[in-house]
Amino acid sequence: MKTFSELHQAFLAKQSRFATYKVNGLNIIALSNVYHPDIESSSLFLLKPIVQRYQNLKTKKKRLLDIGCGTGVVGLSLSKYVEDLYLSDVGKNAVLCARINSFINFKSAKIYQSDLFTSLPDLLFDVITFNLPLLHQNIESTVELATNDPNGQIFIKFVEQLSLYLEPQGEVFFTYSSLGDLELIKKIPECFDVEKVAIERDEETGIERYVFKLIMN
Repeated sequence: MKTFSELHQAFLAKQSRFATYKVNGLNIIALSNVYHPDIESSSLFLLKPIVQRYQNLKTKKKRLLDIGCGTGVVGLSLSKYVEDLYLSDVGKNAVLCARINSFINFKSAKIYQSDLFTSLPDLLFDVITFNLPLLHQNIESTVELATNDPNGQIFIKFVEQLSLYLEPQGEVFFTYSSLGDLELIKKIPECFDVEKVAIERDEETGIERYVFKLIMN
């Protein structure tokens, strides 16, 4: 059985290569060092419970923001449920990738290079999604922008700023895992109702990953 370190290095090697995917009827290009939306990815893990909730929507959500969008697969897959789609990522490669995928799939999206909310327009969103980096380790290479959250600081900054960008009764969906510090979930401000809407356990490693939903009350 391979160690977690060996599995992670193999994972990073895969992310460093160019690849193409077919996801939810979309043609997705994954540039090197941009998180790949393969079948086991946390991108698709995040998408599943959101689609389950939104597939029978009678009225579209007004604005959706997908932070850390990578290839854009989450936001582009959800575009049919919203009037206006916003995608953002801190990485230049990811922003370029999201723009390419938006163009080749004939999807309209406003795309920004932004560290969380820093460079985004001053708007309120009905839905915010974030496939968070799940490893609480230092970032040592470009590819680790999508996987590593040093000491959980990205998560902490994210939840501390959320209320400034969310409509009343707005929804937030984000990934988390047992690789991170689960105690940090307690740092979510009290103005949010917190619900764990998905959980999955890897039998080989014992690692669990989750999707949390927040509603601002």
